[in-house]
Parts: sequence; C-alpha cells; structure tokens
Amino acid sequence: MTDLIDSLLGITPGSPLAALRAQRPAARTHTEESHRVLFAPEMPGDVSLQERLAIAVYVAALHGAAALQAHYATELTLRDAVLAAAAQTRATGPSGHFPA
Repeated sequence: MTDLIDSLLGITPGSPLAALRAQRPAARTHTEESHRVLFAPEMPGDVSLQERLAIAVYVAALHGAAALQAHYATELTLRDAVLAAAAQTRATGPSGHFPA
C-alpha cells in the first residue's frame, strides 16, 4: 500500500524502508487517516481547504520540510504570501537569556 509518506519520500514497495514501515501498520493507517480528515473532511466546518493548505505550507516551511511544503503548495492560491510569512518568522531555536 502506497500512502502520502511513501510518495513524498520515494519509498517503493519491497524496499527496506517499506518493510520497516510495514512493521507499524497502525502508524501508517493513523497518519493517512489524519491527512484525510484534515484535508478532505466530511464536514469541513468553518475552515476552508485554502486555509488548511496555508497552515500546512506555513508549518512545513518553518520546519524546512521541502517535499511536504511543495506537496501542499500545489493547490494553495496564496502560496507566495504564505512562504514569505514563513521566511520572515522562521527561527533557529530558543534564543535569549534563560536563568536556571
């Protein structure tokens, strides 16, 4: 079974990574179901698909997850604005003074 993670990482059936992922079927199932519920919900409520994609692209950009960012950005109308916002707000980790 090929899913989003397999596709994004280029994991092919029968490969060592595919075998490793096959050892955790619940993780695969829940990851794929989470993706479906977030991006193709039966009842989307007040959050549009564009808003969901904007959040996904923003978070992926903040984390430097280029493949995931590209995947979600393909259908995002405000891609450039979201990527600009991510570039302006991306940090490298905690900074400042943290007393014991």
